[in-house]
Amino acid sequence: MSIKTMRGSFKKIILALCLAAILLITGAGMSLASDDYGQLISDLGPFFGQLHNLTPEQLEQAVEISDAMAQNFFNCLSDEEEAALKDTLDIDENTYLNIKIGLVDDVSGYLPNNPSGGATGYQGFLNAIDPVSPDEVSDEEYLNGLINWLHDNSINPETLAQLNSKGISFDEFVMFMVKLSQIQFGPGLVVTDGVRDQFDTILDWLVSVSDGNLTRDDLTACGLTVDCLSAMYDQLTQDQKDQLEAILNTMGLIVQQQTEPEVGTDNGATDITCNSATLNGNIINGADCNERKFQYRQQGDPDWIDAGDETGTFGTGAFSFGLTGLDPDTTYEYKAMAHNSAGWGESQVVDFTTPLCIEPEPPLVESNQPADGATGVDVDADTEISATFDRDVTLNGGGVVIRDGSDILQGVTAALNGRTLNISHPALQFETTYTVTIPDNCVQSGGVGNDEHEWSFTTKQSSDVYCLTLDLQYNDGNDTVTASGTLTRRYGDVPERDVSVAIVIEKGGDIFALGQMLTNQNGEYEFVFSTAGFGAGTYTVMVTANAVQAQGSFTIPGGEITAPTVTTENAADITCSGATLKGNITSNGGADCDQRKFVYRRQGVTEWTDAGVETGTFGIGAFSFNLTGLDLNTSYEYSAMAHNSAGWSVVTKTYFTTLATCQVIPPTVTTSSATNITTGGATLNGNITNVGGADCDQRKFVYRKQGVTEWTDAGVETPGPYGSGAFSFALTGLTSNTPYEYKAMAHNSAGWGEGQVVAFTTTKSGGGGGGGGGGSSCELNVDTYVPAANAENVAIDAVVKVTFKQNIAAVDLTKLSVKDAQNNVVSGVKATVDGKVLTIAHDNFNFNTKYTISIPYGTVKRADCSAQNASLNWSFTTAAEEKKGCAYTDVPESYWASGVIKELCEKGILNGYPDGTFRPRNDITRAEFTKIIAVALGLAEENPATPTFKDVSPNDWYYGVIEAAAKANLVKGYGKGLFKPNAKITREEIAAILIRALGKADEAAANASAVTAFKDDHNISAWARGSVAVAVKEGIIKGYPNGTFGPGKNAIRAEVCAMVSRMLAKL
Repeated sequence: MSIKTMRGSFKKIILALCLAAILLITGAGMSLASDDYGQLISDLGPFFGQLHNLTPEQLEQAVEISDAMAQNFFNCLSDEEEAALKDTLDIDENTYLNIKIGLVDDVSGYLPNNPSGGATGYQGFLNAIDPVSPDEVSDEEYLNGLINWLHDNSINPETLAQLNSKGISFDEFVMFMVKLSQIQFGPGLVVTDGVRDQFDTILDWLVSVSDGNLTRDDLTACGLTVDCLSAMYDQLTQDQKDQLEAILNTMGLIVQQQTEPEVGTDNGATDITCNSATLNGNIINGADCNERKFQYRQQGDPDWIDAGDETGTFGTGAFSFGLTGLDPDTTYEYKAMAHNSAGWGESQVVDFTTPLCIEPEPPLVESNQPADGATGVDVDADTEISATFDRDVTLNGGGVVIRDGSDILQGVTAALNGRTLNISHPALQFETTYTVTIPDNCVQSGGVGNDEHEWSFTTKQSSDVYCLTLDLQYNDGNDTVTASGTLTRRYGDVPERDVSVAIVIEKGGDIFALGQMLTNQNGEYEFVFSTAGFGAGTYTVMVTANAVQAQGSFTIPGGEITAPTVTTENAADITCSGATLKGNITSNGGADCDQRKFVYRRQGVTEWTDAGVETGTFGIGAFSFNLTGLDLNTSYEYSAMAHNSAGWSVVTKTYFTTLATCQVIPPTVTTSSATNITTGGATLNGNITNVGGADCDQRKFVYRKQGVTEWTDAGVETPGPYGSGAFSFALTGLTSNTPYEYKAMAHNSAGWGEGQVVAFTTTKSGGGGGGGGGGSSCELNVDTYVPAANAENVAIDAVVKVTFKQNIAAVDLTKLSVKDAQNNVVSGVKATVDGKVLTIAHDNFNFNTKYTISIPYGTVKRADCSAQNASLNWSFTTAAEEKKGCAYTDVPESYWASGVIKELCEKGILNGYPDGTFRPRNDITRAEFTKIIAVALGLAEENPATPTFKDVSPNDWYYGVIEAAAKANLVKGYGKGLFKPNAKITREEIAAILIRALGKADEAAANASAVTAFKDDHNISAWARGSVAVAVKEGIIKGYPNGTFGPGKNAIRAEVCAMVSRMLAKL
């Protein structure tokens, strides 16, 4: 079959074009139309720039590989296409074979014979396209000669004429060649879709510049296809491919493949409201993206909706979009997406649910600081003025104002710290009433601003800056009275030195003594007056300093009889139901007493109850009474009193708290300083201050040399019984001039109790030879502890110190520690030494807590010798927090639950907070409600050895009440033995507990399938349905005004008060 018949002359031109393209790509040559190729050489500059990094060896490899690729191209042509090519080139078979096998010769015929830059061959070619110095230009003469050589030896003129006839100019033909030579490949020379796209783009360009003379179908029909071009690379050997890839990589034509971006959703949707949400995404890695967006849909819908579409250049990092127009109470799902040159990447699908749209209430102020109506407020600029809201809020402009009457205080600003709005201010004026106004919308919660809130307080009087104390000691043995005290700044206890103190002693309007002196460096003063000639009677003493006054009185016995003076001492032998009350008549007022007694009451109760009333004749001295029948774990206050013909002594209260359980505890023992110390012995002294609920059956001492580990018994007494009181033992057989330490111990049925360790040093033996000279000892002994060992009702800010009998110096003060009964270390502990006193500063203690001070051996030493302290330990208990009244600043009488809140408070079931608030809108936890119901029902706490619930341990404050409620079958746990004490209790859980407390569990079981009238009846849990039905019928729990019950809602404190009050009314 004839070529002309099969394809026609047009297709011959296309085949010639194809061959020309292959020859240029592989370096075999191209046809040109002029001998002056200066402009062409300039246009080929970027291409030469890619070639100039090659070595001569790589160039030689490139030419050889190009020859192989050209042969591969011929191999991909069909017989008809080969015949057409011969016909187009007008060559015979021999010439055609020479073309197929001689392409390399076209280049090698020129390079060895033409130098550039002093070199021939491939180095000469590189010199021609890349000058050896910056001042040189490309060797145009060389390049012109090379192009001419290729022109004369590669393609005949007829081929160029045929190209021109199809609208392809010479310049366009050259650009076509250059474009083909600059195709980029990925690693491995894989013909990817990207490579095919480059081929397609170049072929489309060729069609576009042919002025309509060529189409893609024309090119395809003649074999100029992507597949045929690809075959040139596929048919290379692996070595040739590796060499070609290295060459193309040097030319910058190998690029790394890109992948789609990796996208995540961060933490999912945030800021979810009933009709909006913020969608969050994150581009984790991948090449720069040109687009990013989200897609979302309602769960169950098949179609995605675009949202937040952005175009531009985006690297890795988070992005988000605020989506609006959503439906309430609906579950949506979304995914984040990003696009780069490799395509779209998308995250996993995540979902979120919009809540119901509920009209929010404005945030309310729970408490103020200072409280509304407070007086005596400090005037310093750092005095706290704040308002705490009932939920988290955000500042919305501020505008807080503090007024002094009609004048606005300048320099007032407000800042939020959680729920608390702290109001900064300048120093205030004395004796001034200030009004604080928080305006509307000062803060917001959920887009709703607060209502205006206002409260007032009054600052203290100027004299309140100072504190003046007065202590009077009358000594009728030498007819003197001593008046002493201190002047300090009330806030910070800073002593005021060199301040004039005036004193007046008067009786019945007559002045008996006047005096004046300056305070010393510790703010102390002391007056001593002779009372000779004063006469019998009661005298008033008034001291004045810095406009501050202190007043006291003393009595000179004689013709005028006054009421006796009685001190109330700390209770002893405290058990779960009793205690020994102790008092001391220190002055009979000039006449024997005819009665003495104690009065006591529970803290918070108004009326006193008499106890231990005795009639007879009583002088000065101690007396006591064993009080029983008390409630466990309850705080009491009591006073010792005495009566003579002038009347009863005044009440002087002290406090104690009965034990939390009725079990016997080990006795409380103190160790006193040793006495009668000799070269070989000493008297050891101890005191049982509390028998722990049962008489002691043993008491003893243990002692050892300092530095020795083992203790030795001494003075063992058995079998008893022994009550509270002092005991001692004369120890002998000791070594002279040796430091010892010892402690007192006592035992009852609960075990051993022991006192603190006390040290002493035996005296030195007398010298020999000339008669017994006196010796000296180096010992360090404790004089007093403050607070005293085993003291009770200690103030939470009490001074803690040890006074030694000798001057001391610090050795290592970091050794000492202050811990509570749970071994928690008290913060802020800092020890200082001054003379004989070791003072231990600390942050405030907690109320009603036992603390132990530990001063290990070697903390301090005697100042004038080497004796170091023995290990010292003593304990004391802080006072119970004084119960406040049942009126709260945040519960006005108009509040719907004010009556039941007051009722439960007065019954001791549920109290407020130390700042005088009740916080009626606060939630209640399961543990808190269990305590409320246990106290309301009078359940005694239980303390089983094995806890009922895995998450309620004996160390938890609520252990006893939860165990008691569980034993009474009032509370149940969750699966796996858990109680979840800190979870907020729900209304349906409360209903179940209250119904059990009423003894109506059977009735609730019978109503397990009852249907209530509430709109949300379907939300009531199956286990609670019967209890809810009975609780509603009994009127214990009511629904909400909108017709719902809210079974899963958390109950607030006000609601709980109402529910418990109604339950108690049913009992």
